[in-house]
Parts: sequence; structure tokens; C-alpha cells
Amino acid sequence: MWNPDCMHSKDPSNRIFNIMQLAYLYESLDNLEVAVDHAELARQTDQTNLEVQIFLAECYFELRQYSDAADRYEDAFTLDPKPEYANHQGKCCLRNNDFLRVTQIFNQSIHENPSDYVALNGRGEVLRLNGNYEKAREDFNSALVAIHETERPQDEKGRSQIDKEKNNALYCLGRIAQEEDNTLQFFRYTVQRYVHNNTGFWRNIRNKQ
Repeated sequence: MWNPDCMHSKDPSNRIFNIMQLAYLYESLDNLEVAVDHAELARQTDQTNLEVQIFLAECYFELRQYSDAADRYEDAFTLDPKPEYANHQGKCCLRNNDFLRVTQIFNQSIHENPSDYVALNGRGEVLRLNGNYEKAREDFNSALVAIHETERPQDEKGRSQIDKEKNNALYCLGRIAQEEDNTLQFFRYTVQRYVHNNTGFWRNIRNKQ
């Protein structure tokens, strides 16, 4: 139970716990601005608290404050160097059109893991937006290969994430084909996306045959 006296506790862990309880409460009420205010207070108390950094990053992303979100993901990666934090940072920079920073982040991720399909998609998107279609196509195709070779996640969140990345790669390949007036390739990727996004439908058709 929340104890307001602990907001002024000399024990940083007690103070952060109680502040974050309020932050989560306001988040549940869709009042992200106030949630962020409380979480920032917790971060000022202890900048090495990973939970606080991730909470802030996610809130800032929802608020479309991508630069702040990128900074918090960078702090999270410093505390716990998981590839997902670096990739989230890269996506935030991409939303903020910080292409130089995006490229640096995803290049490092790919250097450490050439099969990092999230980073391949992210770098491919920068290349596509800059008109470098050939290299962008290489990254998107590499991402599709990596996804195909990745064991299907057991949890729903993991499956949703990998499906989203595959859909994104196919969509971007279709956009490149469209920009190059390659109708056949555009149609091919559009059909692949349709099949990918309607696997349940096709599975039911096969079961009835």
C-alpha cells in the first residue's frame, strides 16, 4: 500500500517505489504527462534504475516526444546492454528524422549481430528514405531471411513483434518497387503481405480442402 510519508524517505528505494506507484497509476488513467512528471522525479533520485528509464522511454514514445524517448532508451542500454533497447532507441531516432544517429545505432547492432532483423529493417528504412534503393532492398531482404531462420516465438508479444517486422520489410520492398515503377514486383510484395497478414484465413481454407 502506498505510504505518502515515504515520498520524503531518506531511503532512495522506498522513495522511488512510491513515486513510481503514482506514475503507474496516472499511466493507467491515460494521463501520461503527469505520469512522466512523477517518473522524472524518480529518475532524478536514482538514474541507475532501469525500470524508471524504460517506463519513461515508453511514455515519451507514446507522447511522440521521440528525442526524449531515445535518450531514455540510450540510458537503459547503458545500464543493461540488450539489443532491444538499442533498437528501440534507433526507432525513436528514425521517428525524429535523426538519420545520422539512426544509422550509427543500427550499424552497431548489425555489426554485433548480422541477423538482427529489427536493425536491418531500420537501416533499410533510412536508406529507402534517402533514395538508396539498392542497398535498402539488400537490408530488407536480409531481414526477411533472418526472420525466416528465427525460431517462431512462443509468446504472443514475440509473435506479434516478428510479424510486424516481416510486414514492414515487405511493405518497404513494395514501396521501393512502386517508386521504381516495377509493377510486377510491387504486386508480388503486395500479395505476400496479404498472405502474411491473413495466415489464419488461408489456414482455414486449407483445413476445409
